Amino acid sequence: QSVFCCAMFLFDFSFLLQATVLINCITWCIELCSFLRLRYSEPADELRPYKVPGGLFVAWLITIDKMVVVALLLVLVLWDNPQYAWITIGSFVLTLLWYIIYLWNIRQRSLRNALRDDLATRAVSKHVAIDIDEKDALHAGMQRKPTDYGSIADANY
Repeated sequence: QSVFCCAMFLFDFSFLLQATVLINCITWCIELCSFLRLRYSEPADELRPYKVPGGLFVAWLITIDKMVVVALLLVLVLWDNPQYAWITIGSFVLTLLWYIIYLWNIRQRSLRNALRDDLATRAVSKHVAIDIDEKDALHAGMQRKPTDYGSIADANY
């Protein structure tokens, strides 16, 4: 983040402002699409802190109205400075890459936790089995042999 902030000093204010407008236009489009998606996936019967009055008609009207404004902003900024398209594409690719890495890390962490839980369950069940076998051996007057459990670590148990 520090490197990114230091690199922003290389650009003038108008460039940074227009790049920010482009990036915000993309996020607005995503927010509006998610607004409509939630209106269909979670109906208005749900308890919400704020509801848009008017139902789906007003939701579509608001979304289309704002999408037109966002598209106009996007076109005007790109018409004035076409090189900003590369900035927008670059920021989108970096965000997508960051998200993929984030999802990969979450998946790896959940796999590690599942493996650790599985190993812990196996270790507990193995120790319980050893304890039960030892009790049976003691009741029968037998001595536990290290080779009965298959490993040297078990022999030191």
